[in-house]
Amino acid sequence: MKSTYAVIALTTAAAFWLTTGCGKKEEAAPTAGQAQKAVEKVAADVQKAAEQQAPAVQQAAATAQQAATAATTQAGAEAQSLIDKAKGLMADKKWMDALGTLKDAAGKQPTAEQKGLLDQLIAEVQKALAGDAGAKLKGEATKALGGLLGK
Repeated sequence: MKSTYAVIALTTAAAFWLTTGCGKKEEAAPTAGQAQKAVEKVAADVQKAAEQQAPAVQQAAATAQQAATAATTQAGAEAQSLIDKAKGLMADKKWMDALGTLKDAAGKQPTAEQKGLLDQLIAEVQKALAGDAGAKLKGEATKALGGLLGK
């Protein structure tokens, strides 16, 4: 009988051990202090990463600024070249060509000073075109009337 009690005791102990020892243990929820420490660690990691990336971001910004300055300078030089060309066309009284060149210059992102000069030159060309058109009409009218009166 002693062996029967021993078998029952061992079986009970084994069953108890299997049911409690093999189950998945649930982890306790983190405490507020643990959560705060985790948040502080993440914030510190983010701050460190930002500090490491700051020089690269500053370099990229400086490069972009230099590229923008170079593009503005180039556009201003192109506009000035077209303005000079238009002045030559105006001296040759090629008003329509000058007007087209001035409009091209206006599309090249001229500086504020160049914009003022462009406006002035365009006004001069338009005035010259209007004067030429008026003189041409007057000459044609005189020719027509002169031919009628002369017959």
